[in-house]
Amino acid sequence: MFTENNKTIQCGFGSTNVVESNQIQQNSHMVLEDMSMSLCGILKCQAGIVAFGDSKNTIIHKGIPKINPLNPTIQKVFRFDNYLLAMTGPNQFVKNDMVIKADTLIDELSTQQDFSNNYKSCISALANTIQPSLSSNEKVLIGIGYKVPEYGIVLFEITRSNVERFDFPNKYGFKVFGASDLIFPANGCENFTTIDEAVRFVSDYMDHILSLGDMLLQYNPAGSPISIETLV
Repeated sequence: MFTENNKTIQCGFGSTNVVESNQIQQNSHMVLEDMSMSLCGILKCQAGIVAFGDSKNTIIHKGIPKINPLNPTIQKVFRFDNYLLAMTGPNQFVKNDMVIKADTLIDELSTQQDFSNNYKSCISALANTIQPSLSSNEKVLIGIGYKVPEYGIVLFEITRSNVERFDFPNKYGFKVFGASDLIFPANGCENFTTIDEAVRFVSDYMDHILSLGDMLLQYNPAGSPISIETLV
């Protein structure tokens, strides 16, 4: 949980507050698929920005989580010219009456519109596309690490009826969002003077978190491979 702009957000898709469900209309039958399990983050240090995330594609069918047998992995971290994007929430949406994976949707939108330098345009395009297919209790969290005019971190929360923005004005920062059982604080980002140091830290952090999840949880909501992108 974190508080910014006088608002408190539960950054844990594993918590009961934000159980995700994706209701998809197919052949006049409602198919319920919960796709809420991810672990992503953004790190801002002296040397630049690091975005990271797991790649496990989980579905929850009748209350039981399992790896999606058709698509066991999914991309959750994306690189653009002047910003990085990490996304958690439902792993698929409905577009033009067709089910589409989240990563495929972002790829399609990026070819149709040029938002390589403007994360606001990217968020707007995503929100306009996915909001109609979100149920009333679904949320998508998108972390952005940007470069222009200076390095920064911003988080967007997209619901069916709203898009909220939460800025993090600290000079350096480390924000992790997704499965609440796997979120642990980390300090010392101001000590990273090279992007390689930051990448090693993120890689070690994720390795340890995923190992703890495998050891302690009945079902680990996050899994390898780990995806890491940098912006300097």
